[in-house]
Amino acid sequence: MIMEQDFVVGVDIGAQTTKIGVVDRKGNVVSEPLVIRSDSHTDEYLYFADLTEAINKIVAHNNATGKVKGVGIGAPNGNYYKGTIEYAPNLTWGGDKTINVSEILTQKLGLTVTLTNDANAAAVGEMTLWRGHWDEEFYHDYFGYRSGERYCDQRTGGVWARRFCRRVGARHCR
Repeated sequence: MIMEQDFVVGVDIGAQTTKIGVVDRKGNVVSEPLVIRSDSHTDEYLYFADLTEAINKIVAHNNATGKVKGVGIGAPNGNYYKGTIEYAPNLTWGGDKTINVSEILTQKLGLTVTLTNDANAAAVGEMTLWRGHWDEEFYHDYFGYRSGERYCDQRTGGVWARRFCRRVGARHCR
């Protein structure tokens, strides 16, 4: 029996660019990444209109229309429990507000949209698919616009943050 292939769209929202890709259920990347500018918008609704268009484009280009089960997003100041980006000063359209990303994109795409903090998303990816797959526990360090680390424990499925640097130029310290 041949099983129908299922896909998920992965989105990495950054301060300057947003990267979009399609992966299969095993975590294999099946598309070339599509990159759009994050910093060319000051209004979140215009940004999410462009993001929706880009997601639809990459799905169609990879013959995945009707086969996508959901969208996973990593974003700065992403709140997994609320599906929101909260007070992200490095996003030109984020600023001093909370944006319900999951709700906006679920309405636009008709798919389940899950959002989390970008550093946590990277650590969970490492834990489940790459380096951490072989270890019961490990630290995932990240460097860039901000720096820190995540402690991952396979036994409990937990990811804990321990930042050793705050965002450069951030107006908020949470």
